[in-house]
Amino acid sequence: MSERKTFLLTAPELKQAPLRKLLLQEGYDIVSLPMTEIEVKVPPHIIIELRDLKRAYQVVVLFSTPAAFIFDKYFRKFSRVDDYPIILTIGDSVARTMLGLGWRKVRSISLKRLEDLVKLKRYSVRKRRALIMAPGGMIPDLRRKIREYDLQASLWDSYDIILPSYDKNTFVSTLERVPDGIVFTSSAAVQNFVNHLEKYSYELPEETKVYIAGSGALKWAQELGLPYDYYIDHCDFVSTYEFIREQGT
Repeated sequence: MSERKTFLLTAPELKQAPLRKLLLQEGYDIVSLPMTEIEVKVPPHIIIELRDLKRAYQVVVLFSTPAAFIFDKYFRKFSRVDDYPIILTIGDSVARTMLGLGWRKVRSISLKRLEDLVKLKRYSVRKRRALIMAPGGMIPDLRRKIREYDLQASLWDSYDIILPSYDKNTFVSTLERVPDGIVFTSSAAVQNFVNHLEKYSYELPEETKVYIAGSGALKWAQELGLPYDYYIDHCDFVSTYEFIREQGT
């Protein structure tokens, strides 16, 4: 590139780290202003089982990209990526995220309703145990379905999403360092960002391009009237990086 470009990443530090690394390697300057944070929950019994992951669980089910990053961070310490037999993801973007992080035995399954959990039956042969990683708000409903379908599965109440608040000076001064682009990869980040814009009566400069990744973020950008310049179908970090690189901005 003839000149360095500056991008603002609004994802949590845990999620933005791989995208940040790729963009830095490409020669971009990166500014961080997480509009969501992931509060990770690691139950003590899970920590023990991580040390013998392959024997403890034969299948892991990831319900979201935060779950994918949490799985990678904690499980990689105790198990080689090639050793783990089956990783199921809810949706293609989560699968691409896992592949981008280096996990190879990944399968995407369609699960649009909790009733679709019955599909996990096909992976329950020979007493396979599944570890399901999901946000805390889903745990009660998931637990009921696991009992109803008699699944060989354990639940990990993996994380909660927190919306941080910034004072006006921090918020505005950070945005003023970003003339080129802002990247959103979640609906919660869009909502929190727009709330801050309205709270501090701030408008983005016309030259700052807004990148929206994923249908959830797109929906809320449209509903809340956040102008955007580019839409990326998938919100995984590899697709986002490749799109930005192709744009050359």
